[in-house]
Amino acid sequence: MASTNFRMNISPLKSLVLRRILRRSRAYQDHCERKWTIAPGDTSLSPPAIYFEDDLARVATTDVGDTTYEIEVSRIKGGRREHRPTLGYALRDVELIDGVLYRGAMQERFVGQRRRLIGPDVRDTVDSGALACTLYGGIYFAHWMADDLSLHLAAEAHGNPIVVERKAYFHEPEYCGLMNIAPVLKSRTRFSHLMVIDDVGQNSFKRERYRELRTRLSESFGSTRNRFVYIRRGMMQASAGRSPTNSEELESFLVGQGFVIVDPDRQSAKEIVESIGGARLVVGVEGSHMAHALFSIGDGGGICILQPPNRFVNLFKDYTDCLDLHYGFTTGVEAPSGFSVKVEHLERILQKMDRVC
Repeated sequence: MASTNFRMNISPLKSLVLRRILRRSRAYQDHCERKWTIAPGDTSLSPPAIYFEDDLARVATTDVGDTTYEIEVSRIKGGRREHRPTLGYALRDVELIDGVLYRGAMQERFVGQRRRLIGPDVRDTVDSGALACTLYGGIYFAHWMADDLSLHLAAEAHGNPIVVERKAYFHEPEYCGLMNIAPVLKSRTRFSHLMVIDDVGQNSFKRERYRELRTRLSESFGSTRNRFVYIRRGMMQASAGRSPTNSEELESFLVGQGFVIVDPDRQSAKEIVESIGGARLVVGVEGSHMAHALFSIGDGGGICILQPPNRFVNLFKDYTDCLDLHYGFTTGVEAPSGFSVKVEHLERILQKMDRVC
């Protein structure tokens, strides 16, 4: 009979036992050999968002677990912001199993799916690398565009950039090609030395890398320079009730105002970049698809978010601040099977943003 040479890996089970019984820490920060500052933290002055007071009054709830109404209001009000430093952590003898890093009790997750306690052993060994991905970047396209791509640039300067293997976003491979980023995908790997970068802060170092990404992508712009762009949500988001019930009415109005419609479901990354490249104002419903505008919109342009009244999230305010872009929003009203946005509310916010973009 042929031998299978199958070996089990119990690192996930070992981690669980050490944490549950011996109460040891799971945080990678507590298992590092060395910690250092890659870039210092700093402060900035965040401008207030562009909106009307009744837009804020129509907000019912955030309905998102990772934020609160108070956090979102603080974002749009602006003011002094403290940005965390970018930190490096050096780890030894780390295993990557099913998108999770293990070393003793350490357990750091970089994928959203469930983990197995026992499974096949590692397939290869790597001497050194620098992790170039985040948990949220593997779950949300917007975080991949803003957080993971900029993190990849940081990792490039400190070693071989390593990305946890997962299902790629529809436009991910093409964007990597357009930005000259070549991710090295790894799964079931043992690292003799691995660097993990804490890169949450929107500090000056992040700002520099955003600019570099914009520069790289600008080389893909075609000759077209649309001043105004509307980005549709995809069919998946629409079925979840996160597109306005009067989308056709809104699009008809916007086209009449000179807007070009971008449809990520049907357009390639290059076609999207060519449509948005150099735009003064980009409009769309709150969601990850709006990340298509971050590195393509014109310098000093504006992003206007159509907010569902029961999902008030302003993540893009952090990004636009760091990119020196304008940010505005208008809030819809509750409707059967979702929400709608009144044309008059959309028209007035566009007029207000047009004066500053």
